[in-house]
Amino acid sequence: VSQMGAVGPWQLMPETAQLFGLRVSRHCDERKSYPRSTQAAARYLKDLHVEYGDWLLVMAAYNGGEGPVNTAIRLSESRNFWILQHYLPRETREYVKKFMATYYYFEG
Repeated sequence: VSQMGAVGPWQLMPETAQLFGLRVSRHCDERKSYPRSTQAAARYLKDLHVEYGDWLLVMAAYNGGEGPVNTAIRLSESRNFWILQHYLPRETREYVKKFMATYYYFEG
């Protein structure tokens, strides 16, 4: 469980999980289910990619939410992560860069 309330292997927030069909209550939290939460996270990532068309922006939105990414796009007047990153929270900037480092490491 994150400090912000994200739960499970994909660290989904309650509202996002419910939006993608997961049950979240005191008695049942499907965010902890690997199969169900993986399907929900995949649908969420797909939807974010349709919206942003750029995987770096997708990862930023997945981590920090669509609101901060949309604000960064508006303030920077750019959809280029490297330009708008300065308008994002530090945690989100670092998350995207760590994701990229992991990707490049495993790509060899």
